[in-house]
Amino acid sequence: MNKLDSFKRFVKTKPHLAYKVHSGLTTWQKLYEIYDVYGPNHDIFDDGTKNLEREVRNAEVNLNTNEEANAGTWREGFTSILKALQDIDIDKLSDNLNSLKNIFSIFERPRTPPVTPKRPYRRFED
Repeated sequence: MNKLDSFKRFVKTKPHLAYKVHSGLTTWQKLYEIYDVYGPNHDIFDDGTKNLEREVRNAEVNLNTNEEANAGTWREGFTSILKALQDIDIDKLSDNLNSLKNIFSIFERPRTPPVTPKRPYRRFED
């Protein structure tokens, strides 16, 4: 059996290679040349499950570290909010709100009574 026949049998066991060729990522000629030079254990023939497993492990590690960092950040943010609330002067806040209320009242439209339609003009003979 020659190399081409063994490559054809090898490709039948790896359907993701056909997807790569049909989507335009590579050609059958390039795949055959890699198979001929490097053999069937080259990384290009990997279907991505090894990479996927590695990415999942990395994502889990990153998630754990991010959760720990977020917990510290959350505590810091909450304490800064509490400190800011403690520093608020209620009297100044009330004065500022009243001044805003006065400013908005300037732009308020004056309320006019609703216009009632007048009775139509009638002559004495009507």
